[in-house]
Amino acid sequence: GLAALLSAASAQVGLDPVWQRVSPAIDRFEVAVPLNPLRRAAVLEALEELTRERCDQAAIVNLGKALQAAGQRRDAANAHIRFSATCGGHSESLQIAANIFLTIADFERAAEAATAMTAMEPLNDNGYFLRAVAYDRSGQARKAVDDYTTAIELFTPKHLIADVSFVGLARNYERMGQPCDAAAAIESWVAIK
Repeated sequence: GLAALLSAASAQVGLDPVWQRVSPAIDRFEVAVPLNPLRRAAVLEALEELTRERCDQAAIVNLGKALQAAGQRRDAANAHIRFSATCGGHSESLQIAANIFLTIADFERAAEAATAMTAMEPLNDNGYFLRAVAYDRSGQARKAVDDYTTAIELFTPKHLIADVSFVGLARNYERMGQPCDAAAAIESWVAIK
């Protein structure tokens, strides 16, 4: 695999042995190490941390940030998904991945990451909210309504809830041709505030 190629290349051209140390993590997360030396150092440092401590939650956050800074947002999101899958589930990584997928308009993958969050933490509103946003942006109004509603119901304390879920709920009711339900969603938020 990639690790063997890096190891052989390192030996031939005298590269830093860090490549040999991090090759298992490169294979595990299937990330491309940036060519830019400034960006590469941060990615390699995080990979080295994850080689030493396989399920280091701070290190995966560092890796994700380094990959994003290098413009490799999809690699960052995928690394978070793989970390969660190989470390017994990590909700924060799934949340970060869902948000990244939303920013690159991969709504299907965002919904998948959010679904994994809801399976892991079924009483946490955030997974439902992120999945609602993914469904909303991909035009799946019925699914968006269901998840916005669930996210609103699970959110506590109610007086701190922002309008975004209610506006999304109203927008999707409108898409479904239900203007009265759309208005009721906004009225519900006004009543809470």
